[in-house]
Amino acid sequence: MGRTAKEILEQSQVVAVVGISQHERKESHRVPKALQSIGFTIVPVHPTASTILDEVAFPSVAEVSATVKVDVVESQCMATLSAVHRIDKRR
Repeated sequence: MGRTAKEILEQSQVVAVVGISQHERKESHRVPKALQSIGFTIVPVHPTASTILDEVAFPSVAEVSATVKVDVVESQCMATLSAVHRIDKRR
């Protein structure tokens, strides 16, 4: 049986977020921001942005992995949101 999003995040510090949005009202921006606010390092993966959430953005996961050690690659922000709330209560 695979691990849940909560279990994975509890054992991680650096999260690459594929499809992160530059728009603050979108979940794909708010969820990574919530992760960042509770101590995670966010590595934005966006094809055209240079920075998001004050972090250097990479155009592809391949370019991230060549530069940064990533614990988790996240692309489904809604699945992560409930795990973030549960983890935040423990930190």
